[in-house]
Amino acid sequence: MSTTVMNRFGAAEVVLDAYPSDGVECIAVATRSARGTPEWYSNFDRADFLAAVEAECGVRIVPADSIVIEPSEPLAQWEAELLLAGERNLTADRARSIGTDYFHMAQHLDAHPHEPPVDEAQVAALSVALIANEEHDFQTDDAYARRLYLAGVRIEPTEATS
Repeated sequence: MSTTVMNRFGAAEVVLDAYPSDGVECIAVATRSARGTPEWYSNFDRADFLAAVEAECGVRIVPADSIVIEPSEPLAQWEAELLLAGERNLTADRARSIGTDYFHMAQHLDAHPHEPPVDEAQVAALSVALIANEEHDFQTDDAYARRLYLAGVRIEPTEATS
């Protein structure tokens, strides 16, 4: 099996081909013009080639068979029904696709958590208002006021709260 990559201008391509040679995994690298004319060819030790890709591209390369995603607890019946509510004739491939989409979304959210800016004065004003109305005891904890703020609740400053 080989992989061909066009350069960003579409004027040349690189072909990578993996093969064993004397018990060592190797990578053959060939460049060709867009017309298919060979320009350059060389062989590299696979481990050295991949180490160079890691170093130059800032990526971590692991063998595909070493990536194992263990299933968590089985879904409760209601969870499965909720997930499948919009799906008719769900196949195993479609279920895997949905799972993969959610996995990628989770990875993105891990890397880029959404933390909206919080106006601490508004959180304090909400806490004061809640305490004044004896809705809850927020003497030491403003978590509920913070949740209200994140949900969009705002208080106009008055002389009593400012």
